[in-house]
Amino acid sequence: MLALFILKPLVTALCLGSGASGGLFTPVISTGAVLGGALGLLWSYAWPGSPVGAYVMIGAAAMIGAAMQPPSPHSHWSSNSPTADSNSWSR
Repeated sequence: MLALFILKPLVTALCLGSGASGGLFTPVISTGAVLGGALGLLWSYAWPGSPVGAYVMIGAAAMIGAAMQPPSPHSHWSSNSPTADSNSWSR
């Protein structure tokens, strides 16, 4: 699993760098799933009975969230907040 976690992003970067067609969504999901599965296996040794599949899903979701860089829920409000000197919107 560790080899797949290391080699998959490397091969994806080489593929995209060469100009070949390909995306980032599937490699990001698979890399996160492998990392989550490996950490889930380690966690199940410490606490037997913990579901490894749940860690696979959490790892995939975490990598998608990091790679797709969604906007912060507070970014809209911080740029449009009223100034202290006036009652109108600053931007």
